[in-house]
Amino acid sequence: PLFHRASMGTYPPGSIFKLIVVLAAFELKDFDQNEKYFCNGGFKFGDQIFHCWNEKGHGFIDCEDAIAMSCDCYFYDLALRVGIDNISKLAKVFGLGVPYLDDIFASSAGLIPTKKWKKNKYNLVWTKSDTIVAAIGQGFALTSPLQLAVMIGRIATDGKEINPIIIKSNNNTNNPSDFKQMKGFNQDAIDLIKKGIFKAVNDPKGTAFLSRLNSKKVMCGKTATSQVRRISMQERETGIIKNEELPLEQRDHALFVGYYPYKNPKYAFSIVVEHGGSGSKSAAPIAKNICNKLEKIFL
Repeated sequence: PLFHRASMGTYPPGSIFKLIVVLAAFELKDFDQNEKYFCNGGFKFGDQIFHCWNEKGHGFIDCEDAIAMSCDCYFYDLALRVGIDNISKLAKVFGLGVPYLDDIFASSAGLIPTKKWKKNKYNLVWTKSDTIVAAIGQGFALTSPLQLAVMIGRIATDGKEINPIIIKSNNNTNNPSDFKQMKGFNQDAIDLIKKGIFKAVNDPKGTAFLSRLNSKKVMCGKTATSQVRRISMQERETGIIKNEELPLEQRDHALFVGYYPYKNPKYAFSIVVEHGGSGSKSAAPIAKNICNKLEKIFL
């Protein structure tokens, strides 16, 4: 109970990290957000197959739908084109890999890996397989709930350098206008992400559709399921063991980041349910409850 999970707890960000891959992709000259990619449920790379969470595949999808439906295969392919160092650079622009409120709480910087980091840490060369795994927020990447809230807050405000504070000063109302505009990213990327995470919650194909609000004001967000164990090929062939059938400590973490309302957002949030299983089943419903209370109390 004395461990401040919001600032000290670190977790693989899972599919939330796909938003960072999109931000980095817009730095490519040949990236086309409308180009269709075919997901058949598996991404073959050398003698390895990296699986999509949807074993049947998503079919032909563009970037916006890949965000909304959280297609793993789309992001495996995209991350290889972007490269881990470009992904890591945008991750830090949007607030990951940085400690916050460390003058008040013990705070973790988490970990945003690069080629140089792996070489220095393990004396090993970064591989393309590492990039594929990093594309969906697994592998080496670690983030705190507070960092994820900062990240989605910066997206919600179109790239304002949002930083968390506990006590307001007389000249700080914590409105977006209080923060300076960041540089080093493409505004079109944020526009696309906003459309994708809107659909993630409010389109029937979205991963969090069951947590949509029954209100004129809507929230948007991104689900994530963060694996804490490796699934072997043998288990895939015989059938993946369901989370609820595993010991608690082996169950996936459930994550969700979002903001509310969609138009003129006032609140950004990140939710982590340790060993909660699916982000859509455990974390997104909590976000729905938060937004329902916010509407009654503050809006």
